Amino acid sequence: MRFCGPLCFACVTSCVVLTSVADAAVNETEIAHTGTSTLRATLGGKSLQIAFTAIQVKNSDPRFPIEPDHANEVSVIQRMTITVDGQTLFVPRSVFADLFNARKASVVLKKAAFVLSIVGADGADL
Repeated sequence: MRFCGPLCFACVTSCVVLTSVADAAVNETEIAHTGTSTLRATLGGKSLQIAFTAIQVKNSDPRFPIEPDHANEVSVIQRMTITVDGQTLFVPRSVFADLFNARKASVVLKKAAFVLSIVGADGADL
């Protein structure tokens, strides 16, 4: 799925790719079980901010993901925003709709593209 504007990004599973130019660098942050966690980085001369808003959901809640049927409660990413140089990019809900128990987010610059990785979001660490 591709969306084009002043900056382009493609969404694949739990990875977001943003176009830019520069050398590789790494930045990361822990994602809280509840509330907003923000990853801030300056890569390739671009100021990048990615915010994750998470909530705790009990298995009796209709928002509870289908996969971890043996868990009583999970953390679900309810909202994700990406801002580059003060410009907020559109992030479709399908990018983060099934992310649960996300633990850490990191962004690197590879071959002129920002690559966002989210770790722990597959429920393997329930």
